[in-house]
Amino acid sequence: MDARLKFFGFFADLGYVAGTGVAAADLLAESRVSPDKSRVVAYLQGGEPLTIVPGFQRDPGGDLELPGGASVYTDGVWAWPHLTAYLVERYDLAVPDEFVAHMRARDFEPASPDREQLSRLFHEHEGMLSPRPEPPLPDGAVRVSVLLVKEVQGAGEEMVATVAADVLAGALPVGARVTVPGSPEPLAVDGIRVKDGPAEALAAGQKGLVQLRGAAAIALHGGVVLTG
Repeated sequence: MDARLKFFGFFADLGYVAGTGVAAADLLAESRVSPDKSRVVAYLQGGEPLTIVPGFQRDPGGDLELPGGASVYTDGVWAWPHLTAYLVERYDLAVPDEFVAHMRARDFEPASPDREQLSRLFHEHEGMLSPRPEPPLPDGAVRVSVLLVKEVQGAGEEMVATVAADVLAGALPVGARVTVPGSPEPLAVDGIRVKDGPAEALAAGQKGLVQLRGAAAIALHGGVVLTG
């Protein structure tokens, strides 16, 4: 097996260094139906896990939440996100000719690297499979990770989502306005609750229940990072 992996299907929202600068929409725009589509999908599903990420990844072309979407699979030569098999099956994501030829040469049976080989491959490519560093925040800005959407009520501008949130950087006070990636509409922080009761703000590293009001609340999901 090649010591240097070839990467396929990575895009920026997965959070890895691999795929930085690749927009999911641009990736999905490169559609092509393979005559071996079902076998290609089965091959991608049959790879060995190289990294395992618990939780869910949002379908970049829809609203589904898919388990293990940011995990990475490999056959020892190529590496691809777990989500890739789904993207090929649903959106006909174009698979590089070189990769398809590699699959055909193996009669669509992926190799199964052992634990020692997987460990070596991971450490040799750790730089590409590390979380992408976040850009520094401007003074007064905040970055908030939505852990879980507990409840959504109302409609339009009066829609209110109650979410479990973790402040990654900055501070989140009641009255702040935050934005959802891809949405021009801001959300207003209507209320914050921590273990001891209502709070006026969450500091970096604090978790709590946050009420967010605005039409963009419909776009909230576990794993999304809000900025403001």
